Amino acid sequence: MADGTGIHLDPATLTHLRYLLENGEPLAYRETESLDSQDLASARRYEDGTELIQLLKEFIEEKDIDEAKATLQKFVALELDIREFQLDIPQKPNERTTNETILHHAAKYDTGGIVSAILDKFPVLVSEAKKGSEYKGQTALHIAITRANNAAIALILRTAKRCDEIVLKKQGENEDEVGEKPRMLENLLNTRATGSRFEGTVMMGELPLFVAALKFDFGMVDKLIDFGANICTRNESYDTIFHSMIRYLSRKRDKEDEVKRMMSHLTGHLRDITKKKKEEMEKEDIHRLENSDNPDEDNIKSNITRSNNYVHLWLMKDKDGLTPLKLAAKHQLVHIFEYILELKDVYCFQNEDEGLFDIKKYDVTEIDSIANTEIEETPNEEDTNTNTCCSSCRIVFPKKESILEMLFDKNYTRKFSSIIIEMMPVKKLIQKKWKNVVSLYSLWMLIQVVLMVFLSVYAVERSYWHESEIENTGTGLGNYFKNNQSLRLFLTSFQWIAFIIAIFYVIIVILCVISKLKRPNPDRYYMHNIEYILLMLIFALAVIVDVLITQAVGRHDGIPLIIALFSGWWFNVFFLRGWHLFSFFTVMIKEVIFGDFLRFSVIIAFQLFAFTTCMHTMFQGKDVPAIDGSDDNHFFTTLITMFNLMLGLGEIECLSQARVKWLALTLFVLFVLLTYVLLLNALIAMMSSTCESVLSEKYSVWRIQQLSIILFIEDLFLVSFLQRLTRSPANKRYQDIYDPIINMTSRNQQRYMLDMQSRKMTFTEEETDVMKRRTQEEIRKTVNQKLKQNMEESISGPKKSDEQPLVENDFLTRDIEGPKLKPYTREFKEELPKIPEDNSTQARVSKWMSTMQ
Repeated sequence: MADGTGIHLDPATLTHLRYLLENGEPLAYRETESLDSQDLASARRYEDGTELIQLLKEFIEEKDIDEAKATLQKFVALELDIREFQLDIPQKPNERTTNETILHHAAKYDTGGIVSAILDKFPVLVSEAKKGSEYKGQTALHIAITRANNAAIALILRTAKRCDEIVLKKQGENEDEVGEKPRMLENLLNTRATGSRFEGTVMMGELPLFVAALKFDFGMVDKLIDFGANICTRNESYDTIFHSMIRYLSRKRDKEDEVKRMMSHLTGHLRDITKKKKEEMEKEDIHRLENSDNPDEDNIKSNITRSNNYVHLWLMKDKDGLTPLKLAAKHQLVHIFEYILELKDVYCFQNEDEGLFDIKKYDVTEIDSIANTEIEETPNEEDTNTNTCCSSCRIVFPKKESILEMLFDKNYTRKFSSIIIEMMPVKKLIQKKWKNVVSLYSLWMLIQVVLMVFLSVYAVERSYWHESEIENTGTGLGNYFKNNQSLRLFLTSFQWIAFIIAIFYVIIVILCVISKLKRPNPDRYYMHNIEYILLMLIFALAVIVDVLITQAVGRHDGIPLIIALFSGWWFNVFFLRGWHLFSFFTVMIKEVIFGDFLRFSVIIAFQLFAFTTCMHTMFQGKDVPAIDGSDDNHFFTTLITMFNLMLGLGEIECLSQARVKWLALTLFVLFVLLTYVLLLNALIAMMSSTCESVLSEKYSVWRIQQLSIILFIEDLFLVSFLQRLTRSPANKRYQDIYDPIINMTSRNQQRYMLDMQSRKMTFTEEETDVMKRRTQEEIRKTVNQKLKQNMEESISGPKKSDEQPLVENDFLTRDIEGPKLKPYTREFKEELPKIPEDNSTQARVSKWMSTMQ
């Protein structure tokens, strides 16, 4: 039925009534029921409203303001509630609707006049949000922000604010009625758009302020903040505004510079809020001190010095327990990671400048693996989520891995991990952690090398011993072993020493497996050090099996001992990784074996078996010798001959005796060309490329290898109840962290600060190499950007420049001013120039760019 304010018929009834108006009343209907005149009137009103809303939609699309206003006036004259008329009327019974209003449609177009007319007649549409799973929560404000419709944004915000003021004014006039505080503007700014269609777009921010930030519109962000939008809030996904920007950048990686500028802009707002809040608190406390007869001066002093730092929003975690710093590291956004790490008074704290030294403190709580574990052990911490396997021993496995551990994610590329390793705070942290474990590492290396030397001696001497036990050998070794009791004692005792060490290695392997299973996301980290763990396990099991067989049966073929010798000597490579002289070779060998050679072996195996089968059939038949000229005409003989031929170690001497001589000769030539000439040289080229790639990053590769060893030892200590022997090189500090979202301060929160002191303008060979490589990458990136910009301008004309603030001390966000690049010509040389000796990276690039003019 309908009343004086609007229509309240269900869709089925309205559809039936519309059919009656268009086609007339069916006879069957007249015979059974009578239609209420009020229902017919409601149906006619509904039909009129539907026609008007469709006309209004067309006028909006055509930007016909006069006709649109006239249509809106008809709605008012007919006393129709415009909210009841949606643009997406379902045509089928089960079709879903999004409840899109005419204001949503008007916000899509730059029609400030029509939006103003709609809001003037029907201001209640401001707070209307779409429904349905695809567009749930989307308001007209969201649409206006995504379309950069500044006129519509201003009108919507002012209308919501004016509605609140009108309600407040009415409440003030009528003192008898005490109503709730109007929150139309507040609710509008906090409406979350959570539709499934928004994933991967700017709408993934959900809140209007977040969406504006992802649009990188500084003026729009400032306007929303002026109208009361709160920076310190979370969306439905429990992300802060910085989390949302990082997640958006992980999908749109070409927006890195814009994200940095917006982050800097928002951080400036947070600092302003902090400063304003502190000034208000100080004035309040001073006023209380002046007007109080018995002031509590100590309390007043503590209140004045207390820190409600809104910049601590950077330290807030999302639902996965990740801060923006960790989230940037997880998505391999290394330049954003560096930007956040260098934020002053957040992660970087500048001490007094002595002129000669740079003295800084870095908060490495989320970077260091030990610090990340210890903060999880802190009792009474509200957000601690740990898995404790022994409450008495307090073995704690953090729910989220540290940033150092993230570098060994199987999805992490060496390129990005190298960039993070090269950052000065991370590199200094690794250097200090290495000093803590290098003594233990060196001792283990010494024990392993000595063990393998004695095991080799044991294997050789035991082979003589077993030979001497064979009667009538004629070697004369029997009397030698009978008379040499010290050698017999060595062979008997050393096997038990090796057995004990092998048992110890098995325990180490078990601890490593437990550590991998207990760590967060084990499916992403199981490959870390897996090759060395397997070598250790094979070595230990082979030694144990050899000792047991020797004790059980005495003399045997010694196959387990041979396996132990091979795997044990290869395991020594583990102890070369930590030293700069050998780390490059260990990584190169690993990447060649598991990369180039593994891929090559599959292709060469196909070729080898194909040609072996063909050649084997050519040498079958009566009076036809084997391929090697012998009488052993088996497939395996042919395979070995072809393998030697592939390596250039042999030849086929009896090609002329094949069943089909010309075909055998053709197969021989093709095999030599495809395998020996083509594939083997391709393998050499691939290995050369791999070697060059590793060599170009030799310093970062060295640090990564050191870090891998550090984490290996720390994991053993953590699982073996020896975690108290490990310590973080950073200094523990208790700090009050203010949570601006819930307006609470966490007292004495544990943080770890790394002291860094370096002499100004002095660089080691490693630092110089890193700076050179990064500068070349920045030059190449700048050149590519300029070339792309010039080509786009030559096609579509110059773009309008957006006035956006620059990030302080950030090369990547500064557009190079001054002379522009010449248009692309054939004379343009792609070679990078030599890097001028200058202190500033930006200055070096600017000078080089000026030479191209």
